[in-house]
Amino acid sequence: MINQKFFKITAFLPIFFQFSLYASGSYLFCINDTVTNQYIMKEGVGWNWAKGDDKNNLFDDYKDIIEVYPNGVWLKGRFSLNIYQNFTPIISLKIYPVFYNHYDALNFCETLKKKCQNDFGEHFSKVGVSSWAIPKLIWGKVTLNIYDSHENNYEELNCNIVISR
Repeated sequence: MINQKFFKITAFLPIFFQFSLYASGSYLFCINDTVTNQYIMKEGVGWNWAKGDDKNNLFDDYKDIIEVYPNGVWLKGRFSLNIYQNFTPIISLKIYPVFYNHYDALNFCETLKKKCQNDFGEHFSKVGVSSWAIPKLIWGKVTLNIYDSHENNYEELNCNIVISR
């Protein structure tokens, strides 16, 4: 009897876990690339949350990835943590779906940058994500997967970002 309950729970957990990974995301924020480290953490000076509108219809081609809410711009993706040789942890939001060429991936990153510049001016040219999938006190980068059909593998591309506060 105990085994039956265990198997029912085990069968349910992978579905819930998979759903939570792919249903998550984070809010887009914009970074002023001209301020010093002293001011980078000051909201309104060094960074701002992207505004919750799409007046210029920048996101029309990305409705499966981006949702615009009154309080901000939501990027769909999942939390990713990479630890490099020097033991530096890098947190990112992996955007899904996968891109199939570099041009489309770079265009997506450029669209995020244009949104920030439209909202706050040309100096806000770097992007990052935070909250929900990435803890609110941490800044994460935007990472895209590009499928290379010739090599039959995936390559990561990071949008122009600031990695940590």
